[in-house]
Amino acid sequence: MKPYLWVFALLVCLSCRSDSQPQDQGTPVSGTFTIYTDETYYPLVQVLAEGFMSVYPTSNISIDTSGSGNVYARLSGNGIRAIITCQEISTVDSTALAQRKIFPKIFHFATDAIAVISKAKTNNGTSFVMKGDMSSCLENSLSPIAEKIITDRPGSENNGFLKTRYATAGDCMKNWLAAGNQKAVIDVVSQNEKQIGLVGWSYLSDKDDPEMMSRRALINIIPFSVDTTLIYPSQSAIITGTYPLSRKIYLVTAEPHTGPATGFASYVASSEGQRIIRMIGLAPANTPPREIYIHQ
Repeated sequence: MKPYLWVFALLVCLSCRSDSQPQDQGTPVSGTFTIYTDETYYPLVQVLAEGFMSVYPTSNISIDTSGSGNVYARLSGNGIRAIITCQEISTVDSTALAQRKIFPKIFHFATDAIAVISKAKTNNGTSFVMKGDMSSCLENSLSPIAEKIITDRPGSENNGFLKTRYATAGDCMKNWLAAGNQKAVIDVVSQNEKQIGLVGWSYLSDKDDPEMMSRRALINIIPFSVDTTLIYPSQSAIITGTYPLSRKIYLVTAEPHTGPATGFASYVASSEGQRIIRMIGLAPANTPPREIYIHQ
């Protein structure tokens, strides 16, 4: 059994540490804490949090999407006991947290992607296709060339991931337009034929939000051309990693005692949590078992 698959019954029996703050009092199935995450993951985090709270109604989870930059520094903030990010922790961050007696637990729970979008219908019939090789600027990977790349904000998870994946991305971003947030990216792209947007796939996968579905109708998802095959950010392409902009998402918890953030992590890693991720359209880290009952 993997180390993050904790058993709830055992966790409830563990006592709280004496240095716990008032907001840290609770158990793995009750109490209050805040998850910090980028806006791009908000629909995913929201449905997982709602699922956990429906099973354990004495728990209360808040979601903070404000700010940008180093997400691991947020674990030092008051009340934030979990983060969801695609960023792996660095040695510098790990050391800084350890000096403050914060020892985060990290595990990969899902795989997401960055979607490249364009206006749904163009007057000139232009159809964009991404080339598989992105060693140069993103603009040079488009055919035909787009006039402008639209992103959410400079310090976002989307831009941070691209900087990590591609050495030239930082210089490329100097020419991009920062719209401010994911919704603004979709709004700008849906009104301009030659502008291309970058949006988190988990953000676009919120099928239960009528407003999101109406916005999705205004855009096209641009495929990558890899060996003459067009690859979209579908669930299967994300699972296999054949979609070039796939990225792992990590859940990080840091509590002074075994509390609700730890219980939430256990829920996310469970078959139920992984099934929710699969239903959203992302790739769960562990494929939930398919149970078949045969009645005589």
